[in-house]
Amino acid sequence: MTDRYLQAQLRFLYSAEKQAVQNMLLTALKHGFQLEELIKLAGKYQTSVATMEYRNGDCIVCYANADGYFSHNFGIHYQNAFDFINQFDTWWYQ
Repeated sequence: MTDRYLQAQLRFLYSAEKQAVQNMLLTALKHGFQLEELIKLAGKYQTSVATMEYRNGDCIVCYANADGYFSHNFGIHYQNAFDFINQFDTWWYQ
């Protein structure tokens, strides 16, 4: 095997691991639970995720990154919420 081949495999594995961390963080946000181990992994893979939902007339964004889990109520300012979630690696509208 060449170094080039090994590097390609390592990049692929890293990408797969990062996607797995993102999916676990999204699942945690969608179900309302917080796991400290996932926050550590978000830091290791330098990733962040967010969910946006419409609840009782308000637009609420919940997000997670290496600093922890957070939420922000944008009220009726949907465009501001949309602009905000676009800064995350992965986001989900529910």
